[in-house]
Amino acid sequence: MSQATVLMIEDDVVFQGVVQQYLRQLDYDVHCTANGGEGIKLCSQRTPDIIICDLKLPDISGLEVIERLLSMTTDLPIIVVSASDSMADIREAVRLGAWDYLVKPLESLTTLNEAIQHCLKRYQLEETYLHDRWELDDHIDVLYNDDALVQRLAHELLPNG
Repeated sequence: MSQATVLMIEDDVVFQGVVQQYLRQLDYDVHCTANGGEGIKLCSQRTPDIIICDLKLPDISGLEVIERLLSMTTDLPIIVVSASDSMADIREAVRLGAWDYLVKPLESLTTLNEAIQHCLKRYQLEETYLHDRWELDDHIDVLYNDDALVQRLAHELLPNG
């Protein structure tokens, strides 16, 4: 079973091929597309675990891709990998909801794998937090509706005397 499903939206076929081969060797299920429209379409058919997106795409900007993807699935981990090191691009990508931003050329593909692992871990932590929060809210609801239980808990939890 693969580590995670990755959708890569990248128009540079050489970079795309190198990353795809590297990630597949690490047991990721990798799907690639060379333009933003196709990436959005693929994501709407089957939501990947993580998206890697370039900013400079032939049909629409990567920033628009991020915006449209996150309007479909608000908690989708997106890593921007772009040749642009402009602070304006980085700021806008993060403002729109990108979880990480890497500048090409990457010193090592290991950096990309580490970014993916960090995003997946963050996603898992956020999901666990939400689950625990819902469970806590359910328990609090039970307490609000059962005065006898509240009195018993108060008696058991308060120190004697």
